[in-house]
Amino acid sequence: MTSTKHYPEDLVNQIHLDGEIWSSAMMNIELQIGGDATHEILFTALPSFAPNIKFPQAAYFFLKADTALNGTTHGNTIRQIFESKGIGPGPIIVSNISWQKNLKTGFWGFWNEAGQLHLKNLPTEACQIILIDQQGREVQRFEKSAGDSDFAITTIQSANPFCIVRVISSQKVESKIFLKP
Repeated sequence: MTSTKHYPEDLVNQIHLDGEIWSSAMMNIELQIGGDATHEILFTALPSFAPNIKFPQAAYFFLKADTALNGTTHGNTIRQIFESKGIGPGPIIVSNISWQKNLKTGFWGFWNEAGQLHLKNLPTEACQIILIDQQGREVQRFEKSAGDSDFAITTIQSANPFCIVRVISSQKVESKIFLKP
């Protein structure tokens, strides 16, 4: 039987009890796509996992491994299961000079040819913009002053093409995953 625990409200900071959320998602995925496929995806994703990885980051790498192995065959099923547990990786935005807008809500952005990340639709109030690497470590922090809802990050101190952009305002915290093209 799978657990009814949901991320993040059911976290208790005990590895085995919190692990029920991930293992329950894995069991549900296995029931939907089969054990062999689930295990192959998991073993492909494991080298990307790091100590203290968060569930949404692990879900991202699991989905990335599935795409590499199976194209789009299982993606929607896996994403729905992760999202039902609260560990969906969120919108993943891969972009280049053309604009890519997240059609749900919140901020969005694009990479230009010079490797700058332009963020749009940010809160007009002052906010912090934090870049986080795939291991969950803060790489850079920026302060956006009140006014404009656009912000350009001209120097990114990480060679890794994967980054999470977290925007913290007085109203909410919002994160999106960006991959350099």
